[in-house]
Amino acid sequence: MSEGRPYFVAFMLAAMAFSASGGIHASEEAVRAEEGKPPPAALPAAADVRIPFANSGGIRDWQPDGSEALYIQDSRGRWYRATLFAPCFDLPYSDRVAFLTRGNDALDKFSSVLVRGKRCQFSTLVPSAPPPGKAKARKSQRGS
Repeated sequence: MSEGRPYFVAFMLAAMAFSASGGIHASEEAVRAEEGKPPPAALPAAADVRIPFANSGGIRDWQPDGSEALYIQDSRGRWYRATLFAPCFDLPYSDRVAFLTRGNDALDKFSSVLVRGKRCQFSTLVPSAPPPGKAKARKSQRGS
């Protein structure tokens, strides 16, 4: 047995325990508190969120949220936020995307988006408030 192997195994076990205990989310909350930022708005997360008929008129609008997520609006006006497994660097600069639904025509957390020929896999799809720009635009329309 090599000398470094027990340390590697201990490190891996500690990393798995940190991840399983929600340590990442706790760390994010601690950083937000330190920076004085409020926690993200708590919305009910459905276990199996699906947008039916995604390729047949089920998606009304979408908006990138940087290169790591995007907001998607269904045909009924409800908003969802899809986070990606890895950054999709062309997403913020693209004016069109294709939603890949794995053949069942329903967008879910196992779907992906095709941006300039690159497939970007979803890691989550959850109900969301409208994107920040859309909420501001709606308020300014009401006020005038």
